[in-house]
Amino acid sequence: MLKIAVTGGAGSGKTSVCSRLKALGLEVISADDAAKQAVVPGSAALEKIAGIFGKKILLPDAKKIEGADYVVRNEGSEADLINSVDVLFENLSNMATKKSS
Repeated sequence: MLKIAVTGGAGSGKTSVCSRLKALGLEVISADDAAKQAVVPGSAALEKIAGIFGKKILLPDAKKIEGADYVVRNEGSEADLINSVDVLFENLSNMATKKSS
């Protein structure tokens, strides 16, 4: 199976390219969508990230995490951020592998 990664900065046309690929009948896996799915309420990734930074980074309903920019500026060290990114990437990798199998 051929796998293609579409990368680029903001406004570079990633969404347009992916839309065209979908129109051609190809499966497109969005890392943005997968990242949102990885930290849904009750997910292992959300719990691990909250464990790294502490429950204080969860919004008042204790189910959603504060925005990453807020967390980086106000709540953690670089090591905490790196650890949370590792947790997220591990979950994204697992999700992508399952979806493309």
